[in-house]
Amino acid sequence: MKKLISVLAIALIFALCLPVAVMAADSPVAPSTYKCEVSPNNANAGSVNKVDKGNNVYEITATPANGYKFVDWTITGEYEIKQGTAKDKLVIIGISSDVKAVANFNAISSEGDKDPTAPPTGDSVYMLVFACLAALAGAGYAFKKARA
Repeated sequence: MKKLISVLAIALIFALCLPVAVMAADSPVAPSTYKCEVSPNNANAGSVNKVDKGNNVYEITATPANGYKFVDWTITGEYEIKQGTAKDKLVIIGISSDVKAVANFNAISSEGDKDPTAPPTGDSVYMLVFACLAALAGAGYAFKKARA
């Protein structure tokens, strides 16, 4: 009888302690920290700056040198842009892996900073508009004279 009571007591203690062990909180896990490297595509073209905002969030800034313009950022790794775009000089990114950000700079040509995709402007466009308006006015005059 004593053995039976001992076995039941051990079983009762085990049954009461098991839920406590199961309900224990997970052990704290240290947050992951990743590297964020920034560099210019050409050291003479400009400079870059990185500010660690904490929690794997970084503010990256590109500053072009004289004679150069900032084009965009090329970023590799797992990241999310939190503020700005890849075309902005100042961007805030959150990273979830090691990340490399390269600021791309281009030299400004002696003709200025022209966009090759922009529509043509200047004298030739104005001359074309003037020629079209003159032709329209001439056609209107001829039509009116023919009806008279």
